[in-house]
Formats: sequence, structure tokens, C-alpha cells
Amino acid sequence: MYKFLSSRGQTLALVLGLVVIAIFLISVMTGLSGQGYDMSTDLNGLPDEAKAKIDFFNPGLYLTTGLAILGGVLAIVFGIIGIIKFPKSSMKAIIAIVVLLIGFFIFYSMSATEFGAGSKMSELIQKYSLGDSTVKFIGGGINITILLALLSLVLMVVFEIKNAFN
Repeated sequence: MYKFLSSRGQTLALVLGLVVIAIFLISVMTGLSGQGYDMSTDLNGLPDEAKAKIDFFNPGLYLTTGLAILGGVLAIVFGIIGIIKFPKSSMKAIIAIVVLLIGFFIFYSMSATEFGAGSKMSELIQKYSLGDSTVKFIGGGINITILLALLSLVLMVVFEIKNAFN
């Protein structure tokens, strides 16, 4: 299976993506014409009752979501298989994952669960009835993402400067 995917995986992914696009376009075109609209119709201007009947986008959305989930699952499975087969060459990746998890845990622990009355965060927490652990999880995720974005920006600048002198 690995040899097949490594030799024909990109072609298979391209063909599968084109099939999904074709199904989506056929679904939209036949759905629009079947409900009496054409391609220039502004669907946002329709009344809410008419919007509720529009379901011809669903096949494309379901297929795209399915492909994204399939890609994620396959990446995880093949990543785990690679780590198991080649543990010595995977040590850098394992260390990086552990460092990311430690960083996330630190930010998770530091995240606040209470915000000032009337603040946008407290409104959102009440609106969606979020628990303390969910709020801390979101805060930890946002903080580690910001840290990684800043780190990548700094590394881009450093390596561009380094490449300028090589």
C-alpha cells in the first residue's frame, strides 16, 4: 500500500479532487436550474424560506469534509507507522511534538477562566455556556498558536538574513 501511494498517490489525490469538484459543480448547476434560478442569481437576497430549501451545495460540502477527514486520518496513520518503523530518524519529530504538548500544557494552565463583567469574552462564554476547562483549552490553543506564528516569523527573518550573507 505504501509503495502504491508513494508512486501514484498524488495522481490519485488529483483525480479524486477533480471528481469531487465535478460532483459539486453538477449538483450546484442542476440544483439552481431545478429551483428556477440561474448562475447570476444572488442567493443572499432570497427570503429565509427560500434559503432553507437550498440544499444542492450539500454534496460538495459533505465530500470535501470527508476528504479532509480522510486525509487527516491517513496522515496520522502513516505518521505513526513511520515513527514505529523508523524510531531513530523520527526522534526530532517526537521531541518537537513533546515540546509542543508541554508548551500547550503551560499555556493551558496559565489561561484565565474568568473575565470582567460585560466583556466580550464573558458574553461569549455565557452565550455558548462554555465550561472552565473548555475556556482554558481555547486560551491555551490561541496562545500556543500566537507563539508559533511569532517564532516562525522570527525564524523567517533570521534565515533570510543568514541567506543574504551566503
